[in-house]
Parts: sequence; structure tokens; C-alpha cells
Amino acid sequence: DLIEIENLTKNIATFDNKDFYACSLLNGEEVIGTYEDKFSPSDQSKKIGRVSYLSKDNLSKINFNYSDGWRNISVENRISVLQKAAYLLQANANLFYTLLVKEAGKSLKDCDAEIRESIDFINYYCLQASKIFKPRELESPSGERNFLSIAPKGNFLCISPWNFPMAIFIGQIVAALVSGNKVLAKPAEDTSLVAFQIVKLFHESGVPESVLQLVIGGKDIGNELTKLT
Repeated sequence: DLIEIENLTKNIATFDNKDFYACSLLNGEEVIGTYEDKFSPSDQSKKIGRVSYLSKDNLSKINFNYSDGWRNISVENRISVLQKAAYLLQANANLFYTLLVKEAGKSLKDCDAEIRESIDFINYYCLQASKIFKPRELESPSGERNFLSIAPKGNFLCISPWNFPMAIFIGQIVAALVSGNKVLAKPAEDTSLVAFQIVKLFHESGVPESVLQLVIGGKDIGNELTKLT
């Protein structure tokens, strides 16, 4: 409705003077090199923030500190953390409306759909995990009882595209996180500001900084990440 659109437009305007920035987040450290100004895709004269892209020289800083804490907590506890992230996404909807409009060039209608889809992804994967991670008894020979249990895989590299910078980005990392895995997330360079705020929000919700890490970079860095073991 027109009144809601007017109110939303006013809320977005409150972020006009905010200095958005993005950089890589590796084990809780902001890895900052040279910042590059970012401009609106719809108006190249309008600066929207600053981005520091990870250089190849800093690839050695990428590592997963050995810890089984995240994989060993119960799936119920992991779900609780991620459901808090869903709550924070909704509570900070105006921030993400702003970034999706300014950095991704989306319409308000598309922004609304993407924020809703992002929250739906969290709820969906949490629901599936609550079912899948329950041990299932198998048919067994007489005198035996055998069970099938699902275990975390390890470390995941999640590289996402620019066209759904929230929904696909969040869908990928949540599927891995709720399963007890660690994640190295690399968003499209065109939507780095959106991804940075998402990862900060997930850390705020309780996902350990060593479990969810963020790499901000171009396709050259993306290629290098696929070679990591």
C-alpha cells in the first residue's frame, strides 16, 4: 500500500549519511587493505560505501582454527542460534532494504521478496535439520540394533552470485551451518556491502567468528579459493 511504501522510503532515507564499508572477516579479524569507493548501479555519481578487496598476498590468512565446538553442540542449539539470525534479519529489515536498493539496484517489491525468502531459507533448513539429524533405526539381523546417524562433513566454500545477494548467500551458508559445518563465504564482488552486514549479523546471533568467515574479493580470488584444501 502507498502509505507503507512512503514509510519505507522514509526509513531508507535515514541511512543516506551512513558510511557503509565491507572487508574480509577471517577468524574475527577485519582484513583491510586499500578501500575502493562503491557507487550506485543506477547512478554512478552517487557514492554508497567503501570496499576493501582481499589481495592474493593475504590468502595465507585464511584458515579454520581446529575446534569441534560447533559440530559437537546439539542440532537444537545450532537451530536456536540460526533462528535468532532470522529474527535479527527481520528486526534490521530497513538496513537490508537500503543496501539491496543502493548496491543491488533492486525495487522495493523485489527487496521485500528477497528478505522474506532469506528468512524462509533459514526456517526451512532448520526444520529439515531437526528431522534429518535424528538417529534412524535400520532393519537389522536378529540380535542386533543398527542406527543411521548424520554427521557434519567439515569445511564448506560458499560462492554466491550478485542477482540474489541475500537469499542465495544466506541459503548456502545456513544449509552448511545448521549441519555443523564451518563456512568460508565469498559473495559476488558487486554486492559486498550486503554480504558483510549479513555475516556481522550472523556473528551477533551466536555463530562463532571462526566458524563463519567472509572473503571479499573478485573472481581472481574466487578462483584461488577453489584450490584451497
